[in-house]
Amino acid sequence: YYLYNNLNSRNEYERLRAYYWLKSYAILPTAFLKKRIELEQNFVIKRTLIWMLRYSNDAAGAKKLLLQLKKTKYKSLSGEINASLRYINKK
Repeated sequence: YYLYNNLNSRNEYERLRAYYWLKSYAILPTAFLKKRIELEQNFVIKRTLIWMLRYSNDAAGAKKLLLQLKKTKYKSLSGEINASLRYINKK
C-alpha cells in the first residue's frame, strides 16, 4: 500500500523515493520502467529511471528499450542512455 501510494503520488520526491525502494529490492521490470519513463515529466526522475535500467533482471529487454529511447525524443538524456548501454554491454 505504501509503495503504491508513493509511486502514484503527486509529490515528485515521494515517487523518486519509491523508485529507489524498488531498486533496493531488485524489483525493476523493464516494462514497468518503460511505462514510468513515458509518464514522468521530471528530467531528474526520467534520468534516474534510465539509470535503473542498468540493473534490470532483463538485460536484453533493457538494452532494447535503451536503444529505442536513444532513437526517439529523449535526446537530452543521451548521456545517461549511452552510459547505461555501456554498463549493460560489460555485464
